[in-house]
Amino acid sequence: MQCEVTNIDRAAKTVHRSKGKVDRDFLILAGGIRNTCEASVGEALQAAEDTPQNFGSAYIPNAGHLARKNKILNFKAAPS
Repeated sequence: MQCEVTNIDRAAKTVHRSKGKVDRDFLILAGGIRNTCEASVGEALQAAEDTPQNFGSAYIPNAGHLARKNKILNFKAAPS
C-alpha cells in the first residue's frame, strides 16, 4: 500500500491515505529510504555474508526453499 498517509484516527482504527481510507487492527509505517546508499549497501553486503554463517536456518536461498518444498511434496510416510 505505498502511498501518502494523510491522517491516522487511532480511536476508529482508520488510516486516511491518498488512495482512500483503510480500517486496520495493526499498522506498520515505513518512513522511506535513506538519502545515501553507500553505507546501506556496505551494511547489506556484510549482513548477506554474516547471516548464513551466524544464523544458518534464518537464511535459505531460493533454491534451498524449492528443494525443501519438493521434499515435503514428495514425502511418503513409512509403512506402519
